[in-house]
Amino acid sequence: MRAVNDCNRDSVEILNKNKKLQKALLVAQNAARDAEARERQRMEDGAGVVEQLMKQLQASEALLAEAQARGGRGFERDHEKDAREDALERERQRAQKKMDGEKKRLEAAAAEEVKKAGGRLNELEHEVGSLRDQLDGATRAAKQAAKETAREKEAHALTAEKLAALEKVRKDEADKLEKLHVREVKVNGAVKQINGALGKIRGFLEETEEHLKTDLCCLSCLNPLLEPQVLVPCGHSVCRACYRGMDAKTTSQDPYKYCPVCKANETGRQVKQGQPVEGFHNPMLDLCLQRLRTKVQRVETFLNLAGSISQSVQLS
Repeated sequence: MRAVNDCNRDSVEILNKNKKLQKALLVAQNAARDAEARERQRMEDGAGVVEQLMKQLQASEALLAEAQARGGRGFERDHEKDAREDALERERQRAQKKMDGEKKRLEAAAAEEVKKAGGRLNELEHEVGSLRDQLDGATRAAKQAAKETAREKEAHALTAEKLAALEKVRKDEADKLEKLHVREVKVNGAVKQINGALGKIRGFLEETEEHLKTDLCCLSCLNPLLEPQVLVPCGHSVCRACYRGMDAKTTSQDPYKYCPVCKANETGRQVKQGQPVEGFHNPMLDLCLQRLRTKVQRVETFLNLAGSISQSVQLS
């Protein structure tokens, strides 16, 4: 747009100069016409003077002819006549000479005026041609600037369309981010609930595991209860190894076996004498214990799964 404004401003200046030159050309033409009119008036005035002189000369010649026609007067009159004729001849020659000089002067002045007017006219025509060339150049520059402006407008329109598309994409992305934020809030709430539920499940599973491990341990050695032996009449269960240890502790003086659990009180002090017991293999208890071990393995698997889920949820 700045280039177009500059071109328009240059075109206006060139047009103003062209108008001024046209006015100057018109003034020069008027001056040339005025000079020609003045020269014509001078020539006419000179011609009038010459005509008056010619009339005077003709009048003098007429008087001379009249005097000759009357025929004779004295010698003095002839002498005066000759002097008068000489004076008239000299006057006629002076008038003719003056008329010729005035004519030459007028012709020279007119030629000089015409020459000056022609030179000025040529200069003005040259300036007008130069201004026309400048005007044509400015017009071409203005057309080129208009084309560039049109291209800039087209590029601006394309840029505006791209900006509108980008703004639309930005709004869409903002909406998506808002939705993702809402989802994130919901997911965080769900994660908290899941973590709470997983914590409760983990606590329950750990408590269940502790109970199962307690039920699956030998009450004497606290090792896994394998091939359980039920002691009668107290009802406690010990593993087969502990039961064989009880057999090893019998003597000939005291051939009875005593329950190791019943021999300990609540404070852990050993009593001197317990109730004799007898052990019996309990296959039903053994089967139940095997099932409980399987459940313990499943509980451990569930605990590991709950831990991995909790870690994945916290990482996400």
